[in-house]
Amino acid sequence: MKTKFSGVVLAGGKSRRFGSPKAFAKKGKKAFYQYSLDALSPLVDELIIVTNPSLFPGFDRQYINNLSIVNDHPDVQAKGPLSGLWTAMNIKAADWYIVLPVDVPFMETRILERIKKHGDSEVDAIIPIVSHRKQPLIAIYSHQIKNKIKDCLESDNYSVDQVLSRCKVKYIHIEEEQPFYNINKPDDYNTYISR
Repeated sequence: MKTKFSGVVLAGGKSRRFGSPKAFAKKGKKAFYQYSLDALSPLVDELIIVTNPSLFPGFDRQYINNLSIVNDHPDVQAKGPLSGLWTAMNIKAADWYIVLPVDVPFMETRILERIKKHGDSEVDAIIPIVSHRKQPLIAIYSHQIKNKIKDCLESDNYSVDQVLSRCKVKYIHIEEEQPFYNINKPDDYNTYISR
């Protein structure tokens, strides 16, 4: 049986530091969320954007096939990126979930493909390390960690590191930094996009 992959774009943050919803910030003619979808699309069977209901109208549902746009599950709302990942796992059954935040418009399919090829039944998560920093929000997670995520959320522990401490994790080193640039503030946008 074919292994099923779902792509998850985490777009539920409040973008306080950025000043407006990062999902709709532009790099060239495309919005940030479209770059995330484009990077994921060739590698997955379906795509999920987890976001706030107030942002639903801003997303182009026709942009790409097999796209669902959802809000955090009521049981785990507003509990950070883990709630978005758990919501996706709860809504769409898959073997693996390739996760991207909405604010990495330089991410490319080839980088995600390198991470994906390290998946096997012996691990729960594949996490890249870039410049000595773990990147747990640009990663691949097995469906097997769904209950571990829920346990952390129910105990009001929203740390991705807490979940990872309960999992078998494969860390892979990636030398390229640019695909992992995270646009959090207007200064980041001005430095990396507006130049």
